This record gives sequence, C-alpha cells and structure tokens, in this order.
Amino acid sequence: MARKTIAGVALISVGMLAAACGGGSSKEATTGTVNQDIKNDVQAALGSSSTTGAVNTTTSAPARKPTSIEEWETLWASERAAIVTKIKVNKWGLQADGKTVTGPEGYKIDLTKCPAGWSNTEGLTDTDIKVGSHTPFSGTLADAGNINKAATVLFQYYSDKGMFKDSLGKTRKLTLISK
Repeated sequence: MARKTIAGVALISVGMLAAACGGGSSKEATTGTVNQDIKNDVQAALGSSSTTGAVNTTTSAPARKPTSIEEWETLWASERAAIVTKIKVNKWGLQADGKTVTGPEGYKIDLTKCPAGWSNTEGLTDTDIKVGSHTPFSGTLADAGNINKAATVLFQYYSDKGMFKDSLGKTRKLTLISK
C-alpha cells in the first residue's frame, strides 16, 4: 500500500511539474500572442501610440523623460491637473447624498455599510492629512520598514513645498503614521 501511495504521489508531482514548466520546442517558448488592446494600453502609458490595422500603422516617439527634479515636478503637476479634471468631469468621489462614493469603471462604495463610528474625514484637518500604514520594524522583515521611513522623508519634503493641494486649492501637510 505504501509503495502505491509513494508512486501515486511521485506521478502526480511529475505531472504538476510538467504542467507548470510547460513543454514543446524552444520556438514555442519564445513566441506567443499579445492582446492588441493590452499592447496599446502599455504603449499609451509609456507615452507613445500605436494603431495597427490592415492599412494604417502609426507610432510616435515616447515623450522625453524628465532629467531634473523641477522637470519631474512640472510633469507631476500637469498630470495631476489632468486627473483632477477627469474626476470633476465624471463626477467621481463622494456624492451629494453623502452615502456613496463613485469612481471609474462603475466603482462604488456604499458608505451606509461602514462600521459604527466610522468617519470619512478622520485624519483630515484644515492643515494636515494623516495616513496610516502598518509595517514591520523588527524581525526578519524589519528592512521593509525602511520603505515607510523613505516615504516619510518624501512626504515631508513635498509638504514643505506645498505640493499637497486638494481640488479646492487647500494646501495640507501629509503625515505618514507607521505602526
């Protein structure tokens, strides 16, 4: 009985390994199909456009990558302005009824199902936005805590420059609370 069990386990293991690793020739492993919509989305995100069809194919060069912090901040400001405009045009965010939050692709949150005592403005004051994060600061994963330490420095830097403005133009300081 034990031999049959071991043989069965070995056979299943080899089958799972073959399924996971695949098979066929090396040509099959290096070729494949790419969903054209995904390819177009990736190219658009990288700053170029591609239209592939039987007659028309056009590609433009990607935008020049910023080389200084000032150029990055200018790019960030223009991209943020475009996002804020998109949010306003599509009327995303907290709805007038105060009970629903909407977003892209039909995204909705029913705030009436939140726990008692929950507040959508907790951590938000006229001068500060407090964001909480959990992270290990000891043990084998303690090095991951450095990510939050770096984020704290970045948030402080941009807070000091007045970069955190809401859609109404109110400037706040962003504070990361790591526990």
